[in-house]
Amino acid sequence: MKNVNKRLRQVGVVLVALVSLGAAAPVTTADAAAKTVPQALRKTWFDWGGESGLHRVKITAKTYTDSFGLYQHGKWVLNGTQHTLRLGKKVKKNKTFTLSKKPDKKGFYTLRVKFTYQDGSLQDGNVTRKIKRVKVKGKNRLKIQLRFSKTDTRMDTYMPITKKILTTTMN
Repeated sequence: MKNVNKRLRQVGVVLVALVSLGAAAPVTTADAAAKTVPQALRKTWFDWGGESGLHRVKITAKTYTDSFGLYQHGKWVLNGTQHTLRLGKKVKKNKTFTLSKKPDKKGFYTLRVKFTYQDGSLQDGNVTRKIKRVKVKGKNRLKIQLRFSKTDTRMDTYMPITKKILTTTMN
């Protein structure tokens, strides 16, 4: 009888240990998933958007805003659709975006988004966006590499324009 009680206690201790380890695991996973966008990528970046005016990408610690518009009298005026996405664990259309935890060998972070433009076209997983902050002629730029999976072509864009230049030339 003593051996049975001793065995039951050992099994009980093992079960308690396993349960406590299982309870601690989700906390660690949740903490690892609660990341922010790296400081180097956070800023409001501008580029010429052709007929749409200016292309503005605003990146904060937890959000990514993509819009087209103009500066009129010192204020941003939309000239199309604006998408503000929250940092998440999974990409949800028109709601969340994801960013890789670490940059690749060339220093690019992989940014995944999925949203619908005003004309109904969909920006989706068929385009891989890689972003990093670079210096061009001593000035900070946001380099965006777009790779289109259907045609296997790549397009590099630099977001070089500052708000100061825009407000003085667009008013």
